[in-house]
Amino acid sequence: MGFKHDYASCSSLIYKLAKSRNFEAVETLLGYLEDRNIRCQETLFNALFQHYGKAHLIEKAVELFHKMPSFNCVRTVQSLNSILNALVDDDKFVDAKEIFDKSAEMGFRPNSFGKIDGACFVLEEMQKREMSFDLEAWGALVRDACGGDDDAGELLTQLILVNSD
Repeated sequence: MGFKHDYASCSSLIYKLAKSRNFEAVETLLGYLEDRNIRCQETLFNALFQHYGKAHLIEKAVELFHKMPSFNCVRTVQSLNSILNALVDDDKFVDAKEIFDKSAEMGFRPNSFGKIDGACFVLEEMQKREMSFDLEAWGALVRDACGGDDDAGELLTQLILVNSD
């Protein structure tokens, strides 16, 4: 008579294994959960994105983000933000932008606040890393925050440039 592991015992082991960077064992346990159709909580994945990111295994984090539904786990804005943060922390700005741009296709509904907040986040991260930010990059960021409306983006860029003199 064997012991059957449930979600609580598996997730506890996964947290500890990820913290110790034993990702091979993490993958094994994730396979166990997936094979047995055991419902997983989003917090487990959010923690794993962070651990994968710190270990510079960001591709594994992105792969896991896309596989979340196969673990009976609904992706929410929290998991979207977690994967975006992991990507940005690993300097994968283009990948973060790509996932953010596809978020509507994945069922997320970014509102205007989310678009502007995302643009501000990218700007702040670039400033923290002392990355150059030219007029072309600024224009692209503003247009994207304005929902791709070139006229609105151009107007906002011009207003900011006029007021910065």
